[in-house]
Amino acid sequence: MGVLSASPSAYLYVIAYSMGKRGLTRALVSFARNHPDEAYRLREVVLAAPEIDTDVFVNQIAPGLIAIG
Repeated sequence: MGVLSASPSAYLYVIAYSMGKRGLTRALVSFARNHPDEAYRLREVVLAAPEIDTDVFVNQIAPGLIAIG
């Protein structure tokens, strides 16, 4: 997330492909918890071909992403 620190007026758009969604979703939830004043700068997240069970996404991943805002 150093990109946001280096560019104070920038917004972030992120794409994760396949299994990359695991690291991305964990990083986003961690970022939102540790930097709540900066979470608004995250504009869009695309999970392309995420290879994840729908129930796992709905019950485990989505709640953390929703908490970001």
